[in-house]
Amino acid sequence: MDHAIVGEDGESPQFDWLVQPGLVVDQDVTLTIDARTAEPVSVTPPAAAENLGVGLGYALSGPDGPVLGAGVGLPAISGARTAQVGALAAGYTIDGTVDTEWLGAAGEYYHLAWYPREFPVGFTKVVTRAELATVRVDVGKRVDAGGPIRFASYPAPTTNASPSAGANGIDITAPTVRTLYLTTADTVWSYGMWLSEPDGSDNSRYSSPADKSYTAGRTYREPFNHAVFGPALPAEPNPYSLGRLQDQMALHVHLYSDHAGNLGDNRPQSEWTRLYAGDQLIDESPFGGIAMFSGLPAEPVDYRITTESVRKPAFTLSSSVSAEWTFRSSFVEGPEPESLPVNVLRFQPKLDQDNAAPAGTRFHVPILMQSHTGGTVVPRTLTVEASYDEGKSWRTVPVLGKRTAVLTHPADAKTVSFRASASDAEGNTVKQTIVRAYHLR
Repeated sequence: MDHAIVGEDGESPQFDWLVQPGLVVDQDVTLTIDARTAEPVSVTPPAAAENLGVGLGYALSGPDGPVLGAGVGLPAISGARTAQVGALAAGYTIDGTVDTEWLGAAGEYYHLAWYPREFPVGFTKVVTRAELATVRVDVGKRVDAGGPIRFASYPAPTTNASPSAGANGIDITAPTVRTLYLTTADTVWSYGMWLSEPDGSDNSRYSSPADKSYTAGRTYREPFNHAVFGPALPAEPNPYSLGRLQDQMALHVHLYSDHAGNLGDNRPQSEWTRLYAGDQLIDESPFGGIAMFSGLPAEPVDYRITTESVRKPAFTLSSSVSAEWTFRSSFVEGPEPESLPVNVLRFQPKLDQDNAAPAGTRFHVPILMQSHTGGTVVPRTLTVEASYDEGKSWRTVPVLGKRTAVLTHPADAKTVSFRASASDAEGNTVKQTIVRAYHLR
Protein backbone atom coordinates (compact mmCIF):
# COMPACT_ATOMS: atom_id res chain seq x y z
CA MET A 1 0.00 0.00 0.00
CA ASP A 2 1.19 3.53 -0.82
CA HIS A 3 0.52 6.65 1.20
CA ALA A 4 1.11 10.11 -0.28
CA ILE A 5 0.94 13.34 1.69
CA VAL A 6 1.04 16.50 -0.38
CA GLY A 7 1.48 20.00 0.98
CA GLU A 8 3.66 23.07 0.89
CA ASP A 9 6.69 24.07 2.91
CA GLY A 10 6.84 27.80 2.32
CA GLU A 11 6.94 28.25 -1.45
CA SER A 12 8.15 24.72 -2.18
CA PRO A 13 5.77 21.83 -2.83
CA GLN A 14 6.11 19.01 -0.30
CA PHE A 15 5.57 15.38 -1.25
CA ASP A 16 5.91 12.62 1.34
CA TRP A 17 5.71 9.10 -0.08
CA LEU A 18 5.36 6.30 2.44
CA VAL A 19 5.35 2.77 1.02
CA GLN A 20 3.98 -0.18 2.97
CA PRO A 21 5.04 -3.18 0.85
CA GLY A 22 4.45 -5.96 3.39
CA LEU A 23 0.89 -5.19 4.41
CA VAL A 24 -1.31 -8.32 4.71
CA VAL A 25 -5.05 -7.68 4.94
CA ASP A 26 -6.69 -10.91 6.15
CA GLN A 27 -8.76 -9.23 8.88
CA ASP A 28 -9.72 -5.73 10.01
CA VAL A 29 -6.55 -3.63 10.20
CA THR A 30 -5.93 -0.19 11.67
CA LEU A 31 -3.06 1.71 10.05
CA THR A 32 -1.07 4.49 11.65
CA ILE A 33 0.92 6.52 9.13
CA ASP A 34 3.30 9.16 10.48
CA ALA A 35 4.69 11.53 7.83
CA ARG A 36 7.34 12.62 10.32
CA THR A 37 9.18 9.37 9.59
CA ALA A 38 9.77 10.41 5.97
CA GLU A 39 13.34 11.44 5.16
CA PRO A 40 14.47 13.92 2.47
CA VAL A 41 15.72 12.68 -0.90
CA SER A 42 18.89 14.62 -1.65
CA VAL A 43 21.14 14.67 -4.72
CA THR A 44 23.97 17.16 -5.20
CA PRO A 45 25.43 17.45 -8.73
CA PRO A 46 29.13 18.21 -9.28
CA ALA A 47 28.46 21.89 -10.04
CA ALA A 48 25.76 24.45 -9.38
CA ALA A 49 22.70 23.54 -11.42
CA GLU A 50 18.95 24.04 -11.50
CA ASN A 51 16.92 20.96 -10.66
CA LEU A 52 14.44 20.10 -13.43
CA GLY A 53 12.60 17.46 -11.46
CA VAL A 54 12.88 14.05 -9.85
CA GLY A 55 11.32 10.69 -10.59
CA LEU A 56 10.86 8.18 -7.78
CA GLY A 57 9.62 4.63 -8.10
CA TYR A 58 9.69 1.05 -6.93
CA ALA A 59 8.95 -2.46 -8.15
CA LEU A 60 7.81 -5.22 -5.80
CA SER A 61 8.60 -8.83 -6.70
CA GLY A 62 7.50 -12.05 -5.06
CA PRO A 63 8.44 -15.72 -5.30
CA ASP A 64 6.66 -15.98 -8.67
CA GLY A 65 8.01 -12.77 -10.19
CA PRO A 66 6.90 -9.12 -10.41
CA VAL A 67 3.85 -8.18 -8.36
CA LEU A 68 3.36 -4.44 -8.71
CA GLY A 69 5.18 -1.16 -9.08
CA ALA A 70 4.58 2.54 -8.85
CA GLY A 71 6.29 5.77 -9.75
CA VAL A 72 5.85 9.50 -9.35
CA GLY A 73 7.36 12.51 -11.09
CA LEU A 74 7.86 15.71 -9.10
CA PRO A 75 8.76 19.19 -10.36
CA ALA A 76 11.56 19.59 -7.79
CA ILE A 77 13.64 17.35 -5.58
CA SER A 78 13.64 19.87 -2.73
CA GLY A 79 10.27 18.76 -1.35
CA ALA A 80 10.61 14.99 -1.89
CA ARG A 81 10.67 12.74 1.19
CA THR A 82 10.29 8.98 1.47
CA ALA A 83 9.74 6.27 4.08
CA GLN A 84 9.00 2.56 4.23
CA VAL A 85 6.34 1.44 6.66
CA GLY A 86 6.96 -2.05 8.00
CA ALA A 87 9.03 -4.90 6.62
CA LEU A 88 8.67 -6.87 3.42
CA ALA A 89 6.73 -10.13 3.48
CA ALA A 90 8.82 -13.31 3.39
CA GLY A 91 10.10 -14.09 -0.10
CA TYR A 92 9.53 -10.58 -1.47
CA THR A 93 12.02 -7.99 -2.70
CA ILE A 94 11.73 -4.33 -3.63
CA ASP A 95 13.82 -2.33 -6.12
CA GLY A 96 13.86 1.45 -6.19
CA THR A 97 14.34 4.32 -8.64
CA VAL A 98 15.79 7.79 -8.11
CA ASP A 99 16.01 9.78 -11.35
CA THR A 100 17.05 13.45 -11.34
CA GLU A 101 17.70 16.04 -14.04
CA TRP A 102 19.70 19.25 -13.73
CA LEU A 103 20.62 22.20 -15.97
CA GLY A 104 23.90 24.02 -15.38
CA ALA A 105 24.61 27.71 -15.92
CA ALA A 106 26.52 27.03 -19.16
CA GLY A 107 23.78 24.78 -20.56
CA GLU A 108 25.33 21.50 -19.43
CA TYR A 109 22.75 18.84 -18.61
CA TYR A 110 23.11 16.38 -15.73
CA HIS A 111 20.93 13.29 -15.77
CA LEU A 112 21.68 11.38 -12.59
CA ALA A 113 19.83 8.13 -11.92
CA TRP A 114 20.20 5.20 -9.51
CA TYR A 115 18.40 1.91 -8.96
CA PRO A 116 18.94 0.77 -5.34
CA ARG A 117 17.83 -2.70 -4.31
CA GLU A 118 15.45 -1.19 -1.79
CA PHE A 119 12.88 1.54 -1.60
CA PRO A 120 14.94 4.77 -1.59
CA VAL A 121 14.30 5.96 1.95
CA GLY A 122 16.18 9.16 2.67
CA PHE A 123 18.29 8.60 -0.44
CA THR A 124 21.36 10.88 -0.44
CA LYS A 125 24.07 11.28 -3.09
CA VAL A 126 26.84 13.83 -3.51
CA VAL A 127 28.08 13.30 -7.06
CA THR A 128 31.56 13.99 -8.42
CA ARG A 129 32.41 14.51 -12.08
CA ALA A 130 34.63 11.41 -11.99
CA GLU A 131 31.53 9.25 -11.43
CA LEU A 132 29.93 10.41 -14.66
CA ALA A 133 30.30 9.82 -18.39
CA THR A 134 30.49 12.88 -20.62
CA VAL A 135 28.33 12.73 -23.76
CA ARG A 136 28.58 15.37 -26.48
CA VAL A 137 25.27 15.44 -28.33
CA ASP A 138 26.01 16.78 -31.82
CA VAL A 139 22.77 18.03 -33.39
CA GLY A 140 22.95 18.83 -37.10
CA LYS A 141 21.53 21.75 -39.02
CA ARG A 142 17.78 21.72 -39.50
CA VAL A 143 16.45 20.86 -42.95
CA ASP A 144 12.96 22.29 -42.42
CA ALA A 145 11.36 25.63 -41.53
CA GLY A 146 12.62 25.52 -37.95
CA GLY A 147 10.85 25.65 -34.61
CA PRO A 148 11.29 24.35 -31.05
CA ILE A 149 13.42 21.24 -30.39
CA ARG A 150 13.15 19.06 -27.31
CA PHE A 151 15.87 16.56 -26.40
CA ALA A 152 15.59 13.93 -23.67
CA SER A 153 17.74 11.13 -22.27
CA TYR A 154 16.19 8.00 -20.77
CA PRO A 155 17.95 5.80 -18.21
CA ALA A 156 17.00 2.18 -17.55
CA PRO A 157 18.34 -0.35 -15.03
CA THR A 158 20.38 -3.37 -16.09
CA THR A 159 20.47 -5.41 -12.90
CA ASN A 160 17.05 -5.24 -11.25
CA ALA A 161 13.36 -4.64 -11.83
CA SER A 162 13.29 -0.94 -10.94
CA PRO A 163 10.90 1.06 -13.11
CA SER A 164 12.20 3.76 -15.45
CA ALA A 165 10.97 7.21 -14.52
CA GLY A 166 10.90 8.89 -17.93
CA ALA A 167 12.45 12.29 -18.56
CA ASN A 168 11.67 15.99 -18.68
CA GLY A 169 14.41 16.81 -21.20
CA ILE A 170 15.70 20.20 -22.29
CA ASP A 171 15.00 22.69 -25.05
CA ILE A 172 17.81 23.03 -27.60
CA THR A 173 18.58 24.76 -30.88
CA ALA A 174 20.28 23.42 -34.01
CA PRO A 175 22.99 23.16 -35.02
CA THR A 176 24.55 22.71 -31.59
CA VAL A 177 26.74 20.49 -29.44
CA ARG A 178 25.31 20.02 -25.95
CA THR A 179 27.18 18.38 -23.10
CA LEU A 180 25.46 15.72 -21.02
CA TYR A 181 26.81 14.20 -17.80
CA LEU A 182 25.30 10.79 -17.08
CA THR A 183 25.54 8.20 -14.33
CA THR A 184 26.81 4.83 -15.51
CA ALA A 185 26.53 2.17 -12.78
CA ASP A 186 23.98 -0.54 -13.65
CA THR A 187 22.38 1.82 -16.18
CA VAL A 188 21.84 1.99 -19.94
CA TRP A 189 20.70 5.06 -21.84
CA SER A 190 18.54 5.91 -24.82
CA TYR A 191 17.54 9.23 -26.36
CA GLY A 192 14.64 11.00 -27.98
CA MET A 193 14.47 14.25 -29.91
CA TRP A 194 11.39 16.09 -31.18
CA LEU A 195 11.57 18.82 -33.83
CA SER A 196 8.50 21.02 -34.08
CA GLU A 197 7.04 23.41 -36.62
CA PRO A 198 7.43 27.17 -35.95
CA ASP A 199 3.95 27.10 -34.38
CA GLY A 200 5.04 24.32 -31.99
CA SER A 201 3.17 21.45 -33.68
CA ASP A 202 4.99 18.12 -33.96
CA ASN A 203 7.10 17.70 -37.10
CA SER A 204 9.88 15.09 -36.84
CA ARG A 205 11.14 12.82 -34.09
CA TYR A 206 14.13 10.58 -33.49
CA SER A 207 14.80 7.75 -31.06
CA SER A 208 17.93 5.74 -30.34
CA PRO A 209 18.26 2.50 -32.33
CA ALA A 210 19.53 0.69 -29.19
CA ASP A 211 20.39 1.26 -25.53
CA LYS A 212 23.86 2.72 -24.86
CA SER A 213 26.26 1.76 -22.05
CA TYR A 214 28.89 4.24 -20.90
CA THR A 215 31.96 4.18 -18.65
CA ALA A 216 32.52 6.83 -15.97
CA GLY A 217 35.33 9.23 -16.79
CA ARG A 218 35.13 8.74 -20.56
CA THR A 219 33.77 11.08 -23.26
CA TYR A 220 31.41 9.99 -26.04
CA ARG A 221 29.81 11.59 -29.12
CA GLU A 222 26.17 11.01 -30.04
CA PRO A 223 25.23 12.63 -33.38
CA PHE A 224 21.64 13.49 -34.32
CA ASN A 225 19.91 15.04 -37.32
CA HIS A 226 22.71 14.65 -39.88
CA ALA A 227 22.01 13.56 -43.50
CA VAL A 228 21.40 11.25 -45.27
CA PHE A 229 17.85 10.76 -43.95
CA GLY A 230 16.34 7.45 -45.02
CA PRO A 231 15.08 4.03 -43.88
CA ALA A 232 16.73 2.34 -40.89
CA LEU A 233 15.92 -0.49 -38.48
CA PRO A 234 16.57 -0.98 -34.74
CA ALA A 235 20.11 -2.14 -33.97
CA GLU A 236 18.83 -5.42 -32.53
CA PRO A 237 16.39 -8.12 -33.71
CA ASN A 238 12.87 -6.72 -33.79
CA PRO A 239 9.94 -8.75 -35.14
CA TYR A 240 7.87 -5.57 -35.40
CA SER A 241 10.03 -4.10 -38.20
CA LEU A 242 8.38 -6.74 -40.38
CA GLY A 243 6.75 -9.66 -38.58
CA ARG A 244 4.15 -12.35 -39.07
CA LEU A 245 1.81 -13.95 -36.52
CA GLN A 246 -0.89 -16.33 -37.72
CA ASP A 247 -2.74 -14.51 -40.54
CA GLN A 248 -1.41 -11.04 -39.65
CA MET A 249 1.64 -9.13 -40.85
CA ALA A 250 2.99 -5.93 -39.24
CA LEU A 251 5.45 -3.43 -40.74
CA HIS A 252 7.27 -0.54 -39.08
CA VAL A 253 10.27 0.87 -40.93
CA HIS A 254 11.44 4.34 -39.88
CA LEU A 255 11.71 6.15 -43.22
CA TYR A 256 13.52 9.31 -42.08
CA SER A 257 16.31 7.96 -39.87
CA ASP A 258 19.49 10.01 -39.74
CA HIS A 259 23.12 9.24 -40.67
CA ALA A 260 23.86 7.72 -37.25
CA GLY A 261 20.86 5.39 -37.46
CA ASN A 262 18.65 7.23 -34.98
CA LEU A 263 15.18 6.04 -35.91
CA GLY A 264 13.34 8.93 -37.54
CA ASP A 265 9.70 9.54 -38.32
CA ASN A 266 7.95 12.52 -39.86
CA ARG A 267 4.50 13.98 -40.39
CA PRO A 268 4.61 14.15 -44.18
CA GLN A 269 2.44 15.80 -46.77
CA SER A 270 1.37 12.43 -48.24
CA GLU A 271 2.15 8.77 -47.50
CA TRP A 272 0.96 5.22 -48.09
CA THR A 273 1.96 1.53 -47.83
CA ARG A 274 0.61 -1.35 -49.96
CA LEU A 275 0.86 -5.14 -49.80
CA TYR A 276 0.80 -7.24 -52.97
CA ALA A 277 0.78 -10.96 -53.69
CA GLY A 278 2.46 -10.95 -57.06
CA ASP A 279 0.72 -8.08 -58.87
CA GLN A 280 -2.53 -8.38 -56.91
CA LEU A 281 -3.15 -5.66 -54.29
CA ILE A 282 -4.06 -7.39 -51.01
CA ASP A 283 -4.28 -4.54 -48.51
CA GLU A 284 -3.04 -1.00 -47.93
CA SER A 285 -2.30 1.47 -45.13
CA PRO A 286 -2.55 5.28 -45.10
CA PHE A 287 0.87 5.54 -43.40
CA GLY A 288 4.39 5.47 -44.82
CA GLY A 289 6.46 2.55 -43.56
CA ILE A 290 3.75 1.52 -41.06
CA ALA A 291 1.03 -1.04 -41.67
CA MET A 292 -0.96 -3.90 -40.16
CA PHE A 293 -2.26 -6.45 -42.67
CA SER A 294 -4.66 -9.27 -41.71
CA GLY A 295 -6.57 -12.14 -43.26
CA LEU A 296 -3.50 -13.47 -45.08
CA PRO A 297 -3.55 -17.04 -46.46
CA ALA A 298 -1.78 -19.80 -44.56
CA GLU A 299 0.14 -21.19 -47.54
CA PRO A 300 3.51 -19.74 -48.61
CA VAL A 301 3.10 -16.65 -50.80
CA ASP A 302 5.59 -14.34 -52.51
CA TYR A 303 4.75 -10.89 -51.18
CA ARG A 304 5.72 -7.38 -52.21
CA ILE A 305 5.36 -4.30 -50.00
CA THR A 306 5.65 -0.80 -51.45
CA THR A 307 5.68 2.44 -49.47
CA GLU A 308 6.13 6.14 -50.16
CA SER A 309 6.33 9.29 -48.04
CA VAL A 310 6.50 12.85 -49.38
CA ARG A 311 7.53 15.57 -46.95
CA LYS A 312 6.17 19.09 -46.71
CA PRO A 313 7.73 21.68 -49.06
CA ALA A 314 9.72 23.30 -46.22
CA PHE A 315 12.04 20.27 -46.09
CA THR A 316 15.19 20.80 -48.14
CA LEU A 317 16.51 17.21 -47.86
CA SER A 318 14.93 13.76 -48.29
CA SER A 319 11.90 15.47 -49.79
CA SER A 320 10.50 12.04 -50.66
CA VAL A 321 11.42 8.49 -49.64
CA SER A 322 10.05 5.31 -51.21
CA ALA A 323 10.86 1.64 -50.78
CA GLU A 324 9.84 -1.80 -52.02
CA TRP A 325 10.52 -5.20 -50.45
CA THR A 326 9.93 -8.72 -51.77
CA PHE A 327 9.94 -11.84 -49.59
CA ARG A 328 8.09 -15.10 -48.95
CA SER A 329 5.84 -15.72 -45.95
CA SER A 330 3.36 -18.27 -44.60
CA PHE A 331 1.26 -18.88 -41.49
CA VAL A 332 3.13 -18.49 -38.15
CA GLU A 333 1.56 -20.37 -35.24
CA GLY A 334 2.96 -18.15 -32.46
CA PRO A 335 2.63 -17.27 -29.65
CA GLU A 336 5.25 -14.65 -30.62
CA PRO A 337 5.55 -12.99 -34.04
CA GLU A 338 8.29 -14.19 -36.36
CA SER A 339 10.66 -11.72 -37.98
CA LEU A 340 10.47 -11.57 -41.75
CA PRO A 341 13.45 -10.65 -43.94
CA VAL A 342 13.22 -6.90 -44.44
CA ASN A 343 16.45 -5.10 -45.44
CA VAL A 344 17.18 -1.39 -45.84
CA LEU A 345 20.00 0.49 -47.58
CA ARG A 346 21.71 3.25 -45.62
CA PHE A 347 23.76 5.86 -47.49
CA GLN A 348 26.70 7.06 -45.42
CA PRO A 349 28.54 9.93 -47.19
CA LYS A 350 30.88 12.18 -45.23
CA LEU A 351 29.21 15.60 -45.45
CA ASP A 352 29.99 19.01 -43.99
CA GLN A 353 27.97 20.80 -41.31
CA ASP A 354 25.54 22.00 -43.99
CA ASN A 355 24.86 18.43 -45.16
CA ALA A 356 26.76 19.17 -48.36
CA ALA A 357 29.55 17.66 -50.47
CA PRO A 358 31.79 19.31 -53.09
CA ALA A 359 30.40 19.75 -56.61
CA GLY A 360 32.52 19.05 -59.67
CA THR A 361 34.49 16.20 -58.13
CA ARG A 362 34.56 12.43 -57.64
CA PHE A 363 32.92 11.41 -54.37
CA HIS A 364 32.63 8.08 -52.52
CA VAL A 365 29.39 7.14 -50.73
CA PRO A 366 29.60 4.10 -48.40
CA ILE A 367 26.42 2.02 -48.37
CA LEU A 368 25.31 -0.33 -45.60
CA MET A 369 22.62 -2.97 -45.99
CA GLN A 370 20.92 -3.39 -42.63
CA SER A 371 18.91 -6.56 -42.05
CA HIS A 372 15.98 -7.40 -39.81
CA THR A 373 18.47 -8.91 -37.33
CA GLY A 374 19.73 -5.40 -36.55
CA GLY A 375 23.15 -6.03 -38.05
CA THR A 376 24.60 -5.24 -41.45
CA VAL A 377 25.12 -7.77 -44.23
CA VAL A 378 26.93 -7.74 -47.56
CA PRO A 379 24.31 -7.74 -50.32
CA ARG A 380 24.38 -10.47 -52.93
CA THR A 381 23.66 -7.82 -55.56
CA LEU A 382 23.68 -4.03 -55.36
CA THR A 383 22.85 -1.50 -58.08
CA VAL A 384 22.98 2.26 -57.45
CA GLU A 385 21.74 5.15 -59.57
CA ALA A 386 22.23 8.87 -58.91
CA SER A 387 20.21 11.86 -60.03
CA TYR A 388 21.37 15.46 -60.10
CA ASP A 389 18.00 16.95 -61.10
CA GLU A 390 15.82 15.68 -58.22
CA GLY A 391 14.79 12.44 -59.89
CA LYS A 392 13.94 13.66 -63.39
CA SER A 393 16.78 11.59 -64.86
CA TRP A 394 19.04 8.85 -63.49
CA ARG A 395 22.48 7.46 -64.25
CA THR A 396 23.99 4.19 -62.99
CA VAL A 397 27.13 4.69 -60.90
CA PRO A 398 29.99 2.24 -60.18
CA VAL A 399 29.91 0.29 -56.91
CA LEU A 400 33.12 -0.94 -55.28
CA GLY A 401 32.94 -4.22 -53.39
CA LYS A 402 29.16 -3.99 -52.96
CA ARG A 403 29.82 -1.35 -50.30
CA THR A 404 30.76 1.99 -51.88
CA ALA A 405 29.15 3.99 -54.70
CA VAL A 406 31.51 6.16 -56.74
CA LEU A 407 29.84 9.36 -57.93
CA THR A 408 31.13 12.15 -60.14
CA HIS A 409 29.32 15.29 -59.01
CA PRO A 410 28.57 17.72 -61.86
CA ALA A 411 29.92 21.21 -61.31
CA ASP A 412 26.51 22.84 -61.80
CA ALA A 413 24.35 20.43 -59.75
CA LYS A 414 22.75 21.47 -56.46
CA THR A 415 21.60 18.15 -54.94
CA VAL A 416 22.14 14.39 -55.18
CA SER A 417 19.33 11.83 -55.16
CA PHE A 418 19.66 8.04 -54.93
CA ARG A 419 17.82 5.07 -56.40
CA ALA A 420 19.19 1.67 -55.41
CA SER A 421 18.23 -2.00 -55.44
CA ALA A 422 19.78 -4.95 -53.64
CA SER A 423 19.19 -8.59 -52.77
CA ASP A 424 20.38 -10.73 -49.87
CA ALA A 425 21.73 -14.29 -49.85
CA GLU A 426 18.18 -15.74 -49.68
CA GLY A 427 16.94 -13.72 -52.65
CA ASN A 428 14.87 -11.19 -50.70
CA THR A 429 15.03 -7.80 -52.40
CA VAL A 430 14.86 -4.14 -51.49
CA LYS A 431 14.52 -1.04 -53.66
CA GLN A 432 14.85 2.49 -52.29
CA THR A 433 14.62 6.01 -53.65
CA ILE A 434 15.64 9.14 -51.75
CA VAL A 435 15.10 12.45 -53.52
CA ARG A 436 17.50 15.26 -52.46
CA ALA A 437 19.67 13.08 -50.25
CA TYR A 438 22.29 15.81 -49.77
CA HIS A 439 23.35 19.19 -51.10
CA LEU A 440 26.27 20.08 -53.39
CA ARG A 441 28.31 23.24 -52.94
